[in-house]
Amino acid sequence: MGEIDALATAIAADVARLRPLIPTGPAATLGRLRQAPPRESAPFPRSRAALAMSLDGSWESAEQALPALAPALDTLTTTVPPGLRADVLPPPTGPFTTITFMGAGPAEQGFADVEAVHRGATDVIADLTATLAAHPALADALAGPGSGDEETVSAHHGAAHLALGVAVAAAVLRRLIPSSGHPAAVAAGAAAAALLIPTLPEPDGYAEAALEAHRAEYPERLNAGVSATTTRCRFTIVEQPLPADADPDFSGNGLVTEVDGGIAIRTGVADGRVSVSFRAQREPATPDVRHADEVAEVSWTAPRGGATLDGAPLPDLRWMPARMRPFHAQPVVETPPWPGDYRALVEASSRDGDETEHYSITVWPAPRAPQVVHKRTDRLGHRLRGEPEPDRPTPPWAHHRWVEDSDLAQASTVTVVTGTTRERLLTALGSSSPPVGPAERERVRAEADHRVLIPWIAFAEVADGVFALWEDNGHQCAAPSLLARLSGHGRAASMFWTVGALTTLSFAERGRVLISFEPFSVPDGCPDEVRALLDGLDVTDHRHRAAKGLTAVERFTGHGYSPADHAAVLATAAFHRVGE
Repeated sequence: MGEIDALATAIAADVARLRPLIPTGPAATLGRLRQAPPRESAPFPRSRAALAMSLDGSWESAEQALPALAPALDTLTTTVPPGLRADVLPPPTGPFTTITFMGAGPAEQGFADVEAVHRGATDVIADLTATLAAHPALADALAGPGSGDEETVSAHHGAAHLALGVAVAAAVLRRLIPSSGHPAAVAAGAAAAALLIPTLPEPDGYAEAALEAHRAEYPERLNAGVSATTTRCRFTIVEQPLPADADPDFSGNGLVTEVDGGIAIRTGVADGRVSVSFRAQREPATPDVRHADEVAEVSWTAPRGGATLDGAPLPDLRWMPARMRPFHAQPVVETPPWPGDYRALVEASSRDGDETEHYSITVWPAPRAPQVVHKRTDRLGHRLRGEPEPDRPTPPWAHHRWVEDSDLAQASTVTVVTGTTRERLLTALGSSSPPVGPAERERVRAEADHRVLIPWIAFAEVADGVFALWEDNGHQCAAPSLLARLSGHGRAASMFWTVGALTTLSFAERGRVLISFEPFSVPDGCPDEVRALLDGLDVTDHRHRAAKGLTAVERFTGHGYSPADHAAVLATAAFHRVGE
């Protein structure tokens, strides 16, 4: 028997003695490591072993395992044979200095002492640990249970290799630095395990155990808002990526079709990105056709479950300490991780390029059933189904869509007042401060508390007796009392919107407010005069709501809000502070 064989036999006995002593928590953390050590980023060179310990949880695992292993280390006697020592151990490097780290635990400090006294020794320990891990004499000592829950399998895997690393470290340091102590052996052994474990295959039974653990954690309802990458006018939600030459057939409903292990969705964007709202739930979904152009339902069969965007693997955060996982977790698209039949409701909007393309996808378990088309109105869907494209006339609000690509897009209040004069307007506004220019307005806003809303209004006469008012971050003119005063000698109407989808549409005439409401629907009690203003605007569809509101303002006052009107308002360079 050669020296390496004799050492392997002795180390196997030490592993059998140490492994049962290691607590489950630190053992499972190490056993879950699945990524390579980070690349060097420190301003000074560090050993591979030190880099491995920078993985989240590695130092914590070493410190937690130290009290359990320290007494047993006193009973071990294995020492690296002299013949191997010449091959694997570098000589001391001369004078050295030890560094004490503030807040470092005993294991971390012991590791630093070894690095200082004998540079490279920790890497030698790691290399010898990897060599012995592949030796037949260690096979039984390192073998896992082959079954059990995720924590059991991970902990057995981590404990076996941590015990191996610690046994090797103790044998090396016993000859090299006899006074190094227990903390150094445990830390160097943990570093060896942290280097080795990510390079090993998953232990037997881990995939099944991890899947069951993931299934147990899958929520009753999952919601995710993501950006999906489109390739060749499609994206998929599948268990495995589709073959490169796959060509899904969308002619059935023009939107979504079943593919192996999931669904494919036809997009208007060929190669780019689209926004996706995803939901997975237990109960059937109810289609909402108000905000979509195409809506369809299809069934698919999941061989395993857990389909993701284009079959990409989910990020594995199990190796990370539980306290760190919330900082790294991101919303993900994943169908329920069980095999069986599922139903998908897909709602698509703006595939014809008239706005940002968006998809809403809801999935739930359900027996297979024929596909159902709930709505079919876009041109792309008609082409894919082989149907004549619909005649889609220019919508009545199209001329106000310019605000969506302007500096007004995020938030604004636009008000049009008729039958008034500048003097009457200023009286109605009740501004007690002189107007300021753009530079002064920005200075005041920059110096103010960001939580304080400063209502500035700029206005210009855009037609005889007609004034356009603009607020970029306020909504004073949406207040019924002010709008009533503004309409004292004619009419006034305003549209207010924010990036958070808050909106208010208001109308007043001769000092009396007709109605002020959130234009998601026409409210009960809406005057017939205002109801007629909304004809053809479909305020129940949230898209282009600002443009639709401005069109209603135009219909009521006889004047809308054009780019020229906005330029005229800005050209006055006069901003009035109101509502003080």
